Amino acid sequence: MDIRRARLGVKGQIDKVWKSEIVGTYGGNGVTEGLGETATILDVAYADYAANPALQVRFGKFKMPFSMEQLGTSNAIDFMERSIGGQFEGEWIPGKETGVMVFGSPMSGVSYGLALSKGRGNTAVSIDSPDAIGRVTANVAELMGQKGMVAHLGLGYSSGTVNTLTPASKTTEARESSAFFTGSSSTKVNAGATRTRTGGELALAYGPAKVQGEYIRVAYD
Repeated sequence: MDIRRARLGVKGQIDKVWKSEIVGTYGGNGVTEGLGETATILDVAYADYAANPALQVRFGKFKMPFSMEQLGTSNAIDFMERSIGGQFEGEWIPGKETGVMVFGSPMSGVSYGLALSKGRGNTAVSIDSPDAIGRVTANVAELMGQKGMVAHLGLGYSSGTVNTLTPASKTTEARESSAFFTGSSSTKVNAGATRTRTGGELALAYGPAKVQGEYIRVAYD
């Protein structure tokens, strides 16, 4: 029997105001796989102050507010793997990072999140300054009172200063290739570069039919 990854965690709540979660990841073979998961890591560990659903605060290690695919559970993705962009540990798409976030749902069908993240500092790679990350979403169908369908729109933005980076190859969503493209030292990003990430997401669903997609752009200046 081969267990690629196993997780064990605990959730807690006090008076519906303070909420917390801590999860460890166990498994793998000690090498980078997927989102940088190794043999044993602290997957998430955070606490929320949730007295007001429209204005909540979270601090610790958690998923940053960016990308519809990344914020969803890996147990329910459409392909065997996440997209190539999501397989780099917090590089092209922010992952599970240490920081603080203000988030909430000011009205039914609308949500937002604004975070200050330590970024790649979670791993062995250091950064020069924190990342500012934000995301806002709206279910237009819900806002219009159409309960039988989903018309989701979302926008994400991130900016911060990063250290050096040499592009590397990753597997495709179907895991049939380990070298969809090959990184080169000639395209290395120098220390102190400003990394800007923008994203747009769309999901339309009616009954059993659904179509969704994301567009993400990463620029190094």
